[in-house]
Amino acid sequence: MSKATISWNQAGIAAGAALVGNLLTFAIASAANASWEVGGPQPVGIAPVAAASIFPMLIGTLLFNRVPRLQSLLPIGGLVFAVISAPGGFIASQELATGAALGAMHVITGLVWLRLTRTSTVAN
Repeated sequence: MSKATISWNQAGIAAGAALVGNLLTFAIASAANASWEVGGPQPVGIAPVAAASIFPMLIGTLLFNRVPRLQSLLPIGGLVFAVISAPGGFIASQELATGAALGAMHVITGLVWLRLTRTSTVAN
């Protein structure tokens, strides 16, 4: 059985794409007066958005490469997790601009993950 792999270069490009998409979403929602309040000690800022854009790609790549039996589940599983967790922004913020932006960020990250895993290479 051939094992698919994701190179760290591919993962970095995907993490960068998710980061750019999510920072653009952050900027647009901020221009629309999003409060970024989600019930935490401080509003959501750029650092948490960056971390939530980058870490899923890196952790997912590590799992994808190290646990081959999960390779059939991870592509769709990551997208499903992102979509199912997207309404959390609406629940936590109770404000439309923030909730919509946070939900969109989840979907953006999930779609980038799906694209990354669907374009992985097969090792010989």
